[in-house]
Amino acid sequence: MKLADRIRATREAGMVERAHVVPHLRQYSNAAHTWGVCVLLRLLWPDQPHLVDFALFHDVPERWTGDWPAQVIRNQPKAAEALEAEDRRISSRLAIPSEHALGHEDWVRFKAADRLELWLWTFDEEAMGNRMVLGVRAELDKMFNRAEAEGTLPPEVAALIATFREEGWRRLPEVLDGD
Repeated sequence: MKLADRIRATREAGMVERAHVVPHLRQYSNAAHTWGVCVLLRLLWPDQPHLVDFALFHDVPERWTGDWPAQVIRNQPKAAEALEAEDRRISSRLAIPSEHALGHEDWVRFKAADRLELWLWTFDEEAMGNRMVLGVRAELDKMFNRAEAEGTLPPEVAALIATFREEGWRRLPEVLDGD
């Protein structure tokens, strides 16, 4: 595929709307989500920059498949398998990294950051008055709690979640002074 078409594909993929089954106040595109995942990966694991390469492209296949609600993927194993196969096919066709090629430890970190970004988005929405996202956060809390009990939640993510649970969302000052 030509480079220009690969660039078109990634730009179009960034416009896919996320969380379309949950009412939300602001636009929540794949591009915004991907930026958030990349930032989390770099801040949580600065010595693992290769994870950002996978994150940059992880939702590009959704340009063709759409953003499937997590409950469909979780409750329909055959649909999940078909979606993964299509993700792999599209990623291969576009010659972009596929999250499905990550090793186990990298996959665990990547998925934790992917889910953490969505979890943090619910705080942003709630801070602006949208309580419709609280169900999404509750489901993610269950996933995080289950992963922690199974020993598959990275400790860096567990610590960050604990901080947000304790402090909640707050806006930083308009002027950053001091340290």
